[in-house]
Amino acid sequence: VWSRGTAGGAGDVIIEVANVVDIKQSIAIKKMLEAIPGVEEVTKEGVKGQVKYTVQTNMTAETVTEHIADAKFDGFTLDIEDQKAKTINCTVK
Repeated sequence: VWSRGTAGGAGDVIIEVANVVDIKQSIAIKKMLEAIPGVEEVTKEGVKGQVKYTVQTNMTAETVTEHIADAKFDGFTLDIEDQKAKTINCTVK
């Protein structure tokens, strides 16, 4: 079975974001992730509260975390709580 994301170390990085206030915030976060160089696709589950983003990229979660840390948003910030091999946990502040 061939599945995308296995060749060349590419794969999905999961970003779980807590405290998302509304759909505008969840879309702003998605657009920020899509704008990271090297990100192929971003899918999101949920619109507020706990929102899960699946980022298709050949970057590591660590590299994606660095981009999230540098991101600027209008009216809120993303606080990175934890980062593992393929998962990043953030909270909207």
